[in-house]
Amino acid sequence: MKLHYRIRNFIFASILIAATVVVSIAIQNADSIFGGTHVNRYLQHKDAPEVSSDSKAEGKWNTHLPLVCIETNGVKIPGGAILNKEGDVIKYELAADGSTTIPASVTIFEKEGVYHQPDGKPDLELSARIRIRGNTSRLFDKKSYKLNFFDNQEQELPVNVMGMGAHDEWALYGPFLDKTLLRNYLFLNLYGEIEPYTPDVRFCEVILNGDYQGLYVLMETVSKGAHRVDLASSSTRKDKTAYIVRVDKARNEQSELGNFTFYTNNLEPKATLSVVYPGTSALSEPFRSYIEADFSAFEKALYSYDFKDPEKGYRAYIDVASFVDYYIMSEFLLVNDVLYRSTYFYKDLGGKLHIGPGWDYNNTANNFLRPVRGADGEGFVYAERTWYKMLLKDEYFVDCVIKRYRELRDGGILDAQNLTEETEHIVTWLGDAIDRNFEVWGYSFDASQLDNFNRLTPYERNPTSYEEALSDLREFLRIRGIWMDENIESLQQYSHVSMIKLYLD
Repeated sequence: MKLHYRIRNFIFASILIAATVVVSIAIQNADSIFGGTHVNRYLQHKDAPEVSSDSKAEGKWNTHLPLVCIETNGVKIPGGAILNKEGDVIKYELAADGSTTIPASVTIFEKEGVYHQPDGKPDLELSARIRIRGNTSRLFDKKSYKLNFFDNQEQELPVNVMGMGAHDEWALYGPFLDKTLLRNYLFLNLYGEIEPYTPDVRFCEVILNGDYQGLYVLMETVSKGAHRVDLASSSTRKDKTAYIVRVDKARNEQSELGNFTFYTNNLEPKATLSVVYPGTSALSEPFRSYIEADFSAFEKALYSYDFKDPEKGYRAYIDVASFVDYYIMSEFLLVNDVLYRSTYFYKDLGGKLHIGPGWDYNNTANNFLRPVRGADGEGFVYAERTWYKMLLKDEYFVDCVIKRYRELRDGGILDAQNLTEETEHIVTWLGDAIDRNFEVWGYSFDASQLDNFNRLTPYERNPTSYEEALSDLREFLRIRGIWMDENIESLQQYSHVSMIKLYLD
C-alpha cells in the first residue's frame, strides 16, 4: 500500500513538473510572437507641415485641411435606408435607373501646408460613382459615402489620394453620432501602429453640390491591394486563393459562406461570414469552396479535443499575435460590433489566418446607440463570443493576452498618457474645423431634436457640448484602463480546468 502511494505521488510530481515546463515554454513563446510589430505610420495631425499664412485668402472661406468637393448635379445619392413599420431596415434606396450608385464629379484639394478654398485650383479632378454607405449609420442625418473612381472608359481608376496610395475604392466617413469626431481617426491610427494593414485615414472637409457638409474622414477600405491588404493574386491552379472575409449582417448573398461556425450555429445572431476578396466577378465556385473549407479547418481544430495542441489545434492555422492584439483592442475600446459586424479576416497563399484589420470604431468607447455590457468600464465583454470563447480556454493564449496587454499599456499605444496626448493633439490640430462642422450639425447636441436613430439612449448619455463629448471619451478610456490594469490576470479563469472540462471529457 505504501508503495502504491509513493508511485502515485511520484506520478503527480512528474505531472506538476511537466506542467511547469509547458507554462514556461508558453511564456517564452508569448514573448517571441510580437517581435518587431511597430509600424511607422503617417499621422496627419503630427506629420502634416505647418500651414503657411500666406496662402490664406482674406474674406474667403478657408480650410487648413484637405477639401473634397462632390457634384452630382442635384441627383439624389442612393443608398439610404428604407424601414418597415417596425422600424427595421428592409432595403436600400436605388437610383432612378435601378442601380446602387450614381455618377459624380469629385475635386480634391490635398496639398499640405496651405489653406484651401473651393474656388481655387484643385489638385485632383476625378469621375466617380457614389452611394451612401454603412449599416446603422445610413440612418444618421449626416451621411457617409462610398466612392469608386473610374476613367473615361468606365474602368476602375486607382488614384493616390492624400498620400494614402493608389486605389479606386474609398470610404468617406462623416462622424455624427460620435460627437468628438475623433474615434475612427484616433483608434485606427493607434491600431495601425501594430497592424500594418490597418486602413489609412485623413481628416478633410466636404462640400456636396455647393453645400458645406462638415468634417469628414477619408478612409481606405479593407480590400486587396499593394497599399491595402497586400495579398498574392489568385493561384494559377484556380483551386486555391488568398482571401479576405468579413463577419457582418446576413444578406443572403452569393459570397456568404457555409463555414463550420455557421452551420453549427456558433456565430453571433443574424451574422454571417462572406467573401470580400476575391470579388464577386472572380469568386469561382472552386475558390468559394476552398475558402469555406480552409476557414472551417481552423474552426474545427479550435473546437476539437486537441484544440490546445500546437500542431493539431488552432495554432497550426492562425497568426496568434493578430488574434491577441485584436482581442485586446476590442476589449479595451468596447468594440460592440466585434465578431458580429464589420469584423475582417485575411489569409495569404501559404500563410496563416489573421484577424483584422480593424474597422469601424465610431460606436466604440460607450458610444453605441443603446447601453451595452461594459459601459461602466468593467468586465470582460467579448470572452464568450464565437472564436474567443475557445481561444481563451487555452492558458497559452491567455498568457499571450496578459503579457501583450501589459506591453501595450506600459509605454505602448494604450498607455494612459499616450491616449490623452494623442486626443489633445488631434483636437488642437483640427482647430476651427470643429467649429465649422458644428455650425451645420450643432443642433445634434440637443437630443430632443433627434430621433432614436440619431441619439444615444437614454437621453442623459447624449453630450450637450463638444467639451462634454471629449470629457465622456476621456473618462471612459480612463476607467476602462484602470479596471483592465487591475483585472487582466483574472482572464486566467477562462482557461482553468473547471471552465474547459466539457471539452476535455
